[in-house]
Amino acid sequence: MTFEERFLQELPLIERLIEYTCRRGHCPAQEAEEFAAWAKLRFVGDDYAILRKFAQKSALSTYLSVVLQRLLLDFRIEHWGKWRPSAEARRMGPLALRVEELMSRDGLGLEETIRTLTVGRPNPPLRSEIEHAAERLPLRVRRRFESDERLAEAESSEPWPDALVEGRERAAVWRQAEEALEEATAGLSSEDRLLLKLRFWQGLTISEVATLLKRDAKPLYRRYERIMKTLREDLESRGVSSKDTADLFASKELSVGVNISSVSVDTP
Repeated sequence: MTFEERFLQELPLIERLIEYTCRRGHCPAQEAEEFAAWAKLRFVGDDYAILRKFAQKSALSTYLSVVLQRLLLDFRIEHWGKWRPSAEARRMGPLALRVEELMSRDGLGLEETIRTLTVGRPNPPLRSEIEHAAERLPLRVRRRFESDERLAEAESSEPWPDALVEGRERAAVWRQAEEALEEATAGLSSEDRLLLKLRFWQGLTISEVATLLKRDAKPLYRRYERIMKTLREDLESRGVSSKDTADLFASKELSVGVNISSVSVDTP
């Protein structure tokens, strides 16, 4: 049997393994289709070198699976360039590096990333840790290539002039709201600022905050209510709307300048 005949005989197996490799690599449909054609050319290339190098030291399916995983990596390097983590991810540590790989390199959404890092794994990271890393990482867009025809038909990415004006006005309002919030939180005690950071900017529930600080949860609920009432009144006096206040607490990450281990939180 020639290697061409062997390739045609094993083609159904190769195609199944290509499909599995693409699923494992979270390839979008278009990328999976392009990789399948690209990989088959590699099998045919150099007089079927991939099949000729099979030394029968393992099952053929095992050998081909390893080959295809490496081919997918080569394919992505060829099309996107070699992946390098951001400086921020390197500074934050191993979890952030993995989150950035899954989200920026492999194109996974946040929920897919959380499932990948937690389901079926021993000692998985907390959901809040993954979300915190994802929020801190810089936005990186994967490169993609379009034909000249698609580019000619594509709409301009530039916003309309009215939208530019509205965006600048909104940005100015947002900056003022941010400044007002920083001034308002600066007037709180260090304990209250710590509670705010744990609850809103690290994404913990009040029960999780209570567990972390070794406190009873029920008094903490009342304390959070008092803190939020004080902040809302302070921000409204500075001209910040309730909607802007809610948006700030949903997105902004303030440095409160306190160490969790050094603060004792009383909960009367």
